[in-house]
Amino acid sequence: MPSGNSSTRIPWLTAAWLAGFAFSLQTGIFLAQVFAGLGFVLALTGLVNGWIERPRYTLTHLLIAVTLVWLIVAAIASKSPLDGLQFLGNKFIIALLGFFAVYNLSSESGATRWFAPAVLIAGVFGALNGIIQYFFGVDLIYGQTIQMMPDNVVPYFLPVGLLDMALTYAGMQMMFFLLLLPWAWRKRGNRAIWIWLGMGLILLSIMLAFRRGPWMGLAGMLVLFLLTRERRVVIPTIFALIAVVGGLFIFADGFRARIMDAANLSTHSEQDRVLMWQAAWEMGQDNKITGIGPGQWRHEVESYVDMNHHFVSLAHPHSDPMYLLAVSGYPGLMLAALTVLSIVWLGFRLFWRAQDQPSTEIILAQGGILATGGLVVAGLTQCYLLDGENMIAMGMILGLTLSLAQVEPES
Repeated sequence: MPSGNSSTRIPWLTAAWLAGFAFSLQTGIFLAQVFAGLGFVLALTGLVNGWIERPRYTLTHLLIAVTLVWLIVAAIASKSPLDGLQFLGNKFIIALLGFFAVYNLSSESGATRWFAPAVLIAGVFGALNGIIQYFFGVDLIYGQTIQMMPDNVVPYFLPVGLLDMALTYAGMQMMFFLLLLPWAWRKRGNRAIWIWLGMGLILLSIMLAFRRGPWMGLAGMLVLFLLTRERRVVIPTIFALIAVVGGLFIFADGFRARIMDAANLSTHSEQDRVLMWQAAWEMGQDNKITGIGPGQWRHEVESYVDMNHHFVSLAHPHSDPMYLLAVSGYPGLMLAALTVLSIVWLGFRLFWRAQDQPSTEIILAQGGILATGGLVVAGLTQCYLLDGENMIAMGMILGLTLSLAQVEPES
């Protein structure tokens, strides 16, 4: 079982790899894939040679495995089994390698020593990149032009960092902010000033991306986190957040327009979303057991929607639960829901464990719960399951959380 007294033969190597992996997530999918693969080789080598202890697997591991097995069954049962299996491999295999690597290597004593600072540096790097893109419409690293905000919501540009899509970028920044939140909350003194300055930049980049899903995930997890803090700190913090959001809504035209636009189901983009949800629901009703199969959405959707509507995109149904229902039936959706519930239960235990003086490992695991929950909430109105960068990040965060949650508290 992983513990704070694990083998210390290669902590510096695992710490460097984990820090590099965290930073690679901000640079696009290629470097993240490389780090995930290297970590898998490192973890497998460590297990075979006895450098790291063999881990204990949890209920969440079992549920993840059964969910993936069911997705494979759904792919085999689909009209194009080979395409479905290839789709699963492309979307989830690297995330699974990263998950395996982080879960096994994070138990190494000292393996996470540079992790939180690396996530902060990566998040600030992404934030500065996106903020410059937002105001000036240019990617200074590659010299590329950034497109204007869609639907004239605000008169600025759509920040994408180095991740090519605003939705991917905003999701990554949201996860990084929530992952770091319990760690930053505990910091005091001069170092805390610099940490919170970085956190502020990451938060600003999330706001300027104007993506509804990450806003929802961030807001939901912030509320849950504050409910676990001391009342004397929570109440003024909540009032401050209400004042900031209220001020933005009143005085920032773009922020107010985005909120109103997201709540207006008569806009073209919202009509797209509703019609896609209806199509996913109908696919689930027509194929209750195995769905249409992973990778089959784009081939089937046109027979479920009115093509005269002129959809902006038919790539996915803009909702992770609806996508799972459509491609894997009710069993796939229920297995995914049970996996999320197991993580919720783990979070409940973590936030009330050693509440007065939690260890660094428990603090990072708490952040992992918040980041995971944020992406789940964001996925209610977006399709993050099909987002390669964020799925690799999710594998890293889940592996870290499940590993560190088992570290025994110091007596």
